[in-house]
Amino acid sequence: MKDLRSFFFFSYEGLRLTQPQAASAELVPDQYLRDQAPAAIQAILNAFPEPTPGGIDYGSASQPSLAQFLKSYSVPSQIDSTSLRLDKAFGDKLALFLRAAYSPSSANTRSLSALSQLGFETQTYTLGATNQWTRKISDDFRLGFARSDSRVIGILDGFGGAMPINLAAAVGQGASTTATPSIFLDFAGAGYTELSSGVSGNGLRQWNAINTWAWIPGKHAFKFGVDYRHIDSPILPSTLQLYPSFLGAADVLNNAATETSVLALSRATPIFEQFAAFAQDEWHASPFLTLSLGLRWELSLPPSGANGQDAYTISGDLSEPATLGLSPRGTSLWQTPWLNFAPRLGVAWQSRNRQGWETVLRSGGGVFFDSDNQVAGSGFSGAGFEAVTNYFGAPLPLSPQQINIPIGIAPPYGTLGAKRENARVPGCNRRSQ
Repeated sequence: MKDLRSFFFFSYEGLRLTQPQAASAELVPDQYLRDQAPAAIQAILNAFPEPTPGGIDYGSASQPSLAQFLKSYSVPSQIDSTSLRLDKAFGDKLALFLRAAYSPSSANTRSLSALSQLGFETQTYTLGATNQWTRKISDDFRLGFARSDSRVIGILDGFGGAMPINLAAAVGQGASTTATPSIFLDFAGAGYTELSSGVSGNGLRQWNAINTWAWIPGKHAFKFGVDYRHIDSPILPSTLQLYPSFLGAADVLNNAATETSVLALSRATPIFEQFAAFAQDEWHASPFLTLSLGLRWELSLPPSGANGQDAYTISGDLSEPATLGLSPRGTSLWQTPWLNFAPRLGVAWQSRNRQGWETVLRSGGGVFFDSDNQVAGSGFSGAGFEAVTNYFGAPLPLSPQQINIPIGIAPPYGTLGAKRENARVPGCNRRSQ
């Protein structure tokens, strides 16, 4: 009868933390500005905390401005981390394990009466199998899935005597639940302040499969393996962002924002495919000298977009703007690098083995290729994924016609962001220790 052995491990860790924040001098609309502002703007100004009695007021009845606000507060945060591992041994040849972890966390931050609630959720699952084929040959397999989601929810509350409002509705975005409005006040001689709310988030879905074969014929310990990753990275921005800026009291009192930027965004999901193969030799050249020799080959394909929503690239000569244009959708963000070979070398020398005085010197170096994910991600926030327009002197709230701007690729572009087609990805970093 075969020996079947099972093991399990479970853990939980929780953290509750409240961090007090010392009071610092910030700026809010003074009472003169609030009292004289038109109704559409007055509600927005009253959503700021009230000026602190005795604080500096940079305005007067004839010249309204900003005033100081000072008040301490505390921000809570929490983490709940749970993990589980199951192991099963089938005799001396085969061993399996399953590991799962779930770690939700949250934290609050504050800027005046704008409370931002940050939430993170991370889930990981790993299945592993080790097979000892013979005394000298073994196989190690890992299959993993990781999922993470982050979100930011910004709300206005009554901190410091503020009168909460629906800021999105006040600037013209109606009852939208995916809008991110921000109000900016910048007054000469006083300073700058802002108030914002809204919802945004991002995510990550990753599959990872690794298989390693090991062969130990005497003084050598050879390892050969492959490593494959599939990554989906949903980008979930607020679909509409609106930024009215008032440069001075006159613009506020006239309800004429100096400049208002409207930014429309669409969601995107870059998909990355990465593959690597590697070989390694751990050579015990002598009882005192061990050499680690390795070679890794990496392949990082240009990303695609889910549902055919690929990032756009730019064609033409960058030194001649008149020749620039958008390449057809589906054009690669970069040239596929086929020669990413990364050698590795490590040396360990035991210079003294006297008991109590053992001394080992280690040194190593290698070639490491950078990940292209961050470079590629920015390509999914440019042409075809956003549209921008600006208004000067426009009153609040804006009309639906002013806000509903289409996202397209037809010229004239105004502001355009995209990657150059067939660009070369960054090279490599050489590291030693």
